[in-house]
Amino acid sequence: MTKPVHAMSYDLKTYKMPGLTGRGLGLSVSVLETDMARKILEPIVNSQLGMNEFRQHRYDIHPSFTALHTNTSAVTATGAQRSVQMFMESVEEENLNQKSASLRGSLNCATLAYARDYRSELRSPLTVSLQLQAALESPHMQDSKAFIFTDSHALRHQAEASTKRFMSVQPRGLLEGVPVAIKDSINAVPFATTGGTEVFGQDHSVESDASVVSRLRAAGAMILGKTNMHEIGIGVTGANPHYGHCLNPWDTEYLAGGSSGGSAAAVASGICPVAIGSDGGGSVRIPAAFCGVVGLKPTWGRISSAGTLSLCDTVDHLGPIGASVDDVALAYATIAGPDPLHGPSCHQPFPHLSNYFKSDLKGLKIGIYKPWFEHADQAIVSACREAVKVLESLGAEIVPVIIEGLEDMRLAHAVTIMTEMLSSVEQPYRATPERFNDDTRMLLAFARLFRSTDYVKAQRVRTRAIAQHEALYAKVDMLVTPATGALPPRRPKGSKVALDLGLMTEIMRFSINDNLIGMPAITLPVKLSGEGLPIGLQLHAGPWQEHVLLRTARSLESALRFNATHRPPNFLDFS
Repeated sequence: MTKPVHAMSYDLKTYKMPGLTGRGLGLSVSVLETDMARKILEPIVNSQLGMNEFRQHRYDIHPSFTALHTNTSAVTATGAQRSVQMFMESVEEENLNQKSASLRGSLNCATLAYARDYRSELRSPLTVSLQLQAALESPHMQDSKAFIFTDSHALRHQAEASTKRFMSVQPRGLLEGVPVAIKDSINAVPFATTGGTEVFGQDHSVESDASVVSRLRAAGAMILGKTNMHEIGIGVTGANPHYGHCLNPWDTEYLAGGSSGGSAAAVASGICPVAIGSDGGGSVRIPAAFCGVVGLKPTWGRISSAGTLSLCDTVDHLGPIGASVDDVALAYATIAGPDPLHGPSCHQPFPHLSNYFKSDLKGLKIGIYKPWFEHADQAIVSACREAVKVLESLGAEIVPVIIEGLEDMRLAHAVTIMTEMLSSVEQPYRATPERFNDDTRMLLAFARLFRSTDYVKAQRVRTRAIAQHEALYAKVDMLVTPATGALPPRRPKGSKVALDLGLMTEIMRFSINDNLIGMPAITLPVKLSGEGLPIGLQLHAGPWQEHVLLRTARSLESALRFNATHRPPNFLDFS
């Protein structure tokens, strides 16, 4: 007998599960992958995962099999284009010319440092490419494992073409000659796309760029290489024995996070001001927070995913990671918008950046669900409380709110993403499971325990969660939470991988709702922990409200000046 979902108190659980590594993890995988053992262990595992209670809840609503949101924006094409053009002109003036007193006091926009030097002929994309190649080959960058693939010939070819455009006074835009890194689930010629595995892309490079890469190239960006990632994007630590564990630039005894760990680590190291990641359960925002940079997960369908590995389509979002909010906004303005190659992107309102430079947050209402906000490591909670006070000092009103059913949202997301990932890799996984990492195999084995009815129920939960958040965002402009519930994990010894579901849940606590409901969120660093590791704050908003998130994040960033006063050891300064 099922029971209806009713008004609940805060219900997100803290899962204390033993971490597995080495032989223990391998043995557990071998057992769970056998049909007989899986049938015996299924009730125990489902109880541990919280699935038994999830199955008892009844949702008498239609399922939403995607998180595609309607276009309710009143912004016209002309207005949107004008706002983006004004943004480009203003950020250029602020960072290059410094003529406007009202805009002075900018944070260092790393992207514009390149444009400034190129235009003043202090450097050229060609000379920068030589510096970049030397940095990529340095022991420090090699040990960081931020990149899976680079190509010196491809980089030089791009740099020569970019230099010629500057010499003929025909730069394509503010990203002309700027190095950008691409996550290894996104196609970029001349590289293979492996998804962090030794299964995909092993015998060939791709024949064409993903749409986001094409747009970056059209803006003049130089593609630096393909960045490391957690295998198939199924984890949040960045550990990958195939290509090396992606290490945190702030302390290499810790991991960079995942799954877009290489993209975040590359930006944090200073080798590029912008990188592109993908986010199915926090995979842009978590590593950005761990590495002390800015990460934006846009509305589902805002940025085309054409030309990427199809791993978890209904919860996955491409998004930029940048050294500052300005860097992220520049990348966002370049890659967002409709793409005929990606159906979901064709239903969006026009991307715009209205009021981006308005630092006064007066009139902005920011919701906070206190029990959720405080469900994190105390150092994180303390740092984020301080940041919220700064938001108040900038004029924002902090409004207490309640969000019901968070535990069912967590489980609905888990069922959705793991089922979709299993479906995406099922053929090679069943044929040659030993080619995948043990942590990946364990999570895929868990996914085999889910039923078709679980997946449909998860989509009913999605319907309810979308409705609840739409009602919430009718009352407040955004929500605020910590970026993660825990600090970065330590690197495993040697090439081993570990699976700690309790820690994984802690890390993902504040990210997964946005993936399930397809609404945007941004993380930015606010403070260093006692261990010297970055702590991030996260802002969440309603559909198509990226401009509000970027404006608010920029105001907070300007007040805190974290990225202007903190840099990791061995930072590569190309400014």
